[in-house]
Amino acid sequence: MFKKVGSLDPHGGPILRTHLLGNSVQAVIGRAVECDEGSLQMATAGELLAGHLDGITNKQGMTPTANGNSGDFTMFYLTTSTNGTVAQYKGVVDVSKFSLYSVDPDATIKHLVAY
Repeated sequence: MFKKVGSLDPHGGPILRTHLLGNSVQAVIGRAVECDEGSLQMATAGELLAGHLDGITNKQGMTPTANGNSGDFTMFYLTTSTNGTVAQYKGVVDVSKFSLYSVDPDATIKHLVAY
């Protein structure tokens, strides 16, 4: 999972855009997202990225208190199959090209040796 560590922008702030989350999406803060037919989806290989998910809000702009099914909201939210028309939960996306992220590798890091 990506963790925000800073910015190359001299002002230091992210550029945030809010978009509707897709239906039946398990949105995870810190993960890469793509825009598919006007709604956010978790990114898949080979697709253009919209940015990284920075937050999740309801249609009133408030952070959810539960994760969509049960339990407290932490880092993920599971939208319903009617999110686009009923609940309308949104993802706050950092779209800045200058944001810096760190990630813990889940496999051995390979490196190239120059000769």
